[in-house]
Amino acid sequence: MRNWPYHVAVPARLYQGTDFLALMKFCEGLNICDICYTVKRDGIEYAVYIFADRSEAEKFRQQFNGEIIQSQE
Repeated sequence: MRNWPYHVAVPARLYQGTDFLALMKFCEGLNICDICYTVKRDGIEYAVYIFADRSEAEKFRQQFNGEIIQSQE
């Protein structure tokens, strides 16, 4: 994951169904990793999206009220 150092967590329950489609549409053209992972904190599951570029990760974070977190490596 060295080429993908910016990880943004969003509550998983908020981005399912049609909201997921909106999320994917927003990501078109961004340098986002093909895989994501989940983490659980305080009983809440988060989907973590991974970016190569800090400015793109920040745009995503702002758009979806996410949080930049440390990589799981």
